[in-house]
Amino acid sequence: MINNLPTNLRKLRDSHGMSCYEMSMDIQQEMDYEISHATINRYENGGGSPNLNTLIILADYFEVTIDKLV
Repeated sequence: MINNLPTNLRKLRDSHGMSCYEMSMDIQQEMDYEISHATINRYENGGGSPNLNTLIILADYFEVTIDKLV
């Protein structure tokens, strides 16, 4: 289901001109959700899969639907 997540997440982050660290800090401040830059990096490298709650947070953060992420 989430085969395209690494590519799509990286493209979204890059399109906003952010590092993984900046993105994690921004999500923590704007979405009140703890996610580390290492976790974001792992998702982008296909080393892990976010749970449904994290997918929802990421989709809301980038103002896209979950299917645009995955």
